[in-house]
Amino acid sequence: FLAIGEGYKNIGAPNHLNYFNPASIEMLLERGSFGVLDISTPGRMDADLARRYYLESKNTGNRFLDFLLYETDESLLDEFQAFLSKNRLSGHMLAVGRKP
Repeated sequence: FLAIGEGYKNIGAPNHLNYFNPASIEMLLERGSFGVLDISTPGRMDADLARRYYLESKNTGNRFLDFLLYETDESLLDEFQAFLSKNRLSGHMLAVGRKP
């Protein structure tokens, strides 16, 4: 989770494992002789998780994130989340492969 970094504590079940990214999943599938059909990050919670994390700390240390998380309305936050998903930057990933 790039915005929060090492300070991110995902508490609760199920925990989100952030070991892979779209490029590493694609390499893993190809090494396993799978054809890659689709890799997407359809997540919907990244912006909300960042907002909740930073509401506790009161300041991100980054003026852009402070503006985005504290001074905008929900529609802009929704658009930011859509940007993360569209550009494969969301913390939730879906990979579809097929064995030939």
